[in-house]
Amino acid sequence: SYIVEKQLNETLLCVPIMTSMSMIQTLVTLSANDFMDFLLSYIVELGFLILERMYTDPSQVIIMEKIAIIWKQCSFYFQHIWQKWNKKVGISKLNHTLDIGSKETEINEITPEKSETVEPILDSYGSYCCDTMSLLYTPYVIILLMAFRNEIGISSIYGIKEQDMEYYLLFALVIIPFQIIADVLIHGSQELFHGWKLYDYMMYSRYRFVHRELKWKGMEDTLDECIDENLRSIDQMC
Repeated sequence: SYIVEKQLNETLLCVPIMTSMSMIQTLVTLSANDFMDFLLSYIVELGFLILERMYTDPSQVIIMEKIAIIWKQCSFYFQHIWQKWNKKVGISKLNHTLDIGSKETEINEITPEKSETVEPILDSYGSYCCDTMSLLYTPYVIILLMAFRNEIGISSIYGIKEQDMEYYLLFALVIIPFQIIADVLIHGSQELFHGWKLYDYMMYSRYRFVHRELKWKGMEDTLDECIDENLRSIDQMC
C-alpha cells in the first residue's frame, strides 16, 4: 500500500486498487486443500490483519522516514570518502560544510512533527474501508464462481466440488457481522494503544456531513489544507 500511495500520490485513488488486491487474496485463499484448511487460513489471515492494523500500518511511515534519513547519512558518508580519495582537500572541506548544512536541513524536513494529526486515523480508516468492501463483495464473487463455473474455471482448477461451493458462500455470508464486530474492537484498541481520537474525529465528520453545502459531499471544492495533500480528498468524503 505504501508503494501504491507513493506512485499515485493520492490515497483516494489507491482505494480501488487495494480493494482489488484484497479480493485477489480472498480468491487465492479458496485454493486450500479442503474447507478446514480454508478456515485455518482465514484465522491466520485475521491474525495478520490485526497485527497490520495495530502495529505495522501506523509505524510504516515512521520506519520509511528513518530509512530515508539513514540512506542520506550513508550517501553523505560515502560521498565524503570519495572526496578524500580524490585528494581534493580544499574543495572537499567546502563540500563537507555545505553537505552538513543541507543534510541537517533535509533531516529536519523529513523528521515528523510530534503534534497530534488526523493522518494516521485517515490511513487506518482507508485500509479498513478497503477490507470491508472486499468482505461485502466476497459473497457476490462466490456466486459468480458458482453461476459461471465452466466459463471462469477457477473452482474447477482449485478442485472445489460444485456442492461444496455452497459452504464457502455460507461462510462468506455468516462471517460478515462477526468481522464487523472484530473491526469495532480493533478500532477501540487502536484508540487506546495509539491515543488516536477516533470517536471525536467521527463525530466531527458526521457534523461536516450533516452541514454539507451540496448533496454530494465529493462535489465540494473546499479542502482542509491542514491535512496532508494525499489525504485531503478522502477526508472530504467524511
